[in-house]
Amino acid sequence: MPRVLNKPRYLLQAIKHCIIIFGLFTFGSITWAADYYVSAHPNEQQLGTNNQPWGDLQHAVSQLRAGDTLWLKPGNYLVKNNIELKRSGTTGQKITIRSLPGERDRTIISGAGIAIKQQSFITIEGLTIQQAFNGIYVEGSALSPTQDITLRNNRTVSTVQSGIAVWGVAWKKDPKNYSNLSKLLIEGNTVEQACIGHDEHATNGYNEAITIANGVSEFEISHNLITNGGNPKYGGEGIDLKEGVQNGKVHHNQIHSLHRRGIYLDAGGLLGYSPPFVKNIRIYNNQVHSIREAFAKQSNKRLFEGAGAMAIMTEGNGSVSDIEIFNNRLEHSDEDGILIYQHPKGSGTVSNIHIYRNYIANHRRTGILVDNPNATDIHIINNQLENNNQNLMLLRGDVKRFPTSR
Repeated sequence: MPRVLNKPRYLLQAIKHCIIIFGLFTFGSITWAADYYVSAHPNEQQLGTNNQPWGDLQHAVSQLRAGDTLWLKPGNYLVKNNIELKRSGTTGQKITIRSLPGERDRTIISGAGIAIKQQSFITIEGLTIQQAFNGIYVEGSALSPTQDITLRNNRTVSTVQSGIAVWGVAWKKDPKNYSNLSKLLIEGNTVEQACIGHDEHATNGYNEAITIANGVSEFEISHNLITNGGNPKYGGEGIDLKEGVQNGKVHHNQIHSLHRRGIYLDAGGLLGYSPPFVKNIRIYNNQVHSIREAFAKQSNKRLFEGAGAMAIMTEGNGSVSDIEIFNNRLEHSDEDGILIYQHPKGSGTVSNIHIYRNYIANHRRTGILVDNPNATDIHIINNQLENNNQNLMLLRGDVKRFPTSR
């Protein structure tokens, strides 16, 4: 149960100052962590306590210091602008924003999302965010790298772009050496109807349900549910690792009912910075199914080609390397189970890819398709391929080992 704080911050600060004045300097380094509360209903007292919670969410967030926890009471928090965190926690003293236990689906932020820019040691947990541009947006820094961000058990619904987006630096900014944000955990979240487009700022749905890009390392994406994709014309993949990410794990996610690829690795490039990469990634124990093409209602034209379970490519001069894909269950897509492909704009390489012990079945085109002349050291072994239009198709690329299963 959350600890109830009966004294506002100014009283705690006064006590700390008195201790220092009276000579107890050994207490000067203590972090005065506290639990605060906010309500969706305005409260004139605004003390931040359980009985007298703050009545403004952005005000409440702006009061937080290292070690503090802000508890959101159930309700619908109507906001016009992103709720932005402008302070960091510290090692062992994270800033946490969360719902009360078991109250995620009744603790709703509507109209905008949560933004964490150039801050570290922060946890966002148990919130529902709906009708926002991005549900949760995290951005690191090329000048002072950020670290230790946890996004756990949140739900995003009906976002113009990503449900969850983590960028080492912002799009089209120079990521320098691509070491901009590290120690990221995205765990147990539900992302629905991402990249649907259409708000006062945009009429498109660029990016992906969960986007990791531009200088992110040491990350884990696990036990998330991604479903009910929107218009796929400009975006909408399930999990996308792109443009300079490394040293990560993607596992035990459920991805279904989208119109673009469930999991996508794209090194990217072509922005004039050092060629990016996607490297040292392990993708395992995920379930991806029911990835279906979408068609325009009036013309019945296909909106986008790419309704497959998983794809690896480079949309530029970047490189993809050192990837393990194993123990996944990939079923029922309109295209391929796993595609290694040369994008029309791609001049980069794909190398040292290990694909093993996956169950890949009921894809309308191919179970595994390799079609990239710049692909080398592609290892395919002991996958179970069943009921695909064609189980294995090797057109271009260096495949070192062949599957021994059917």
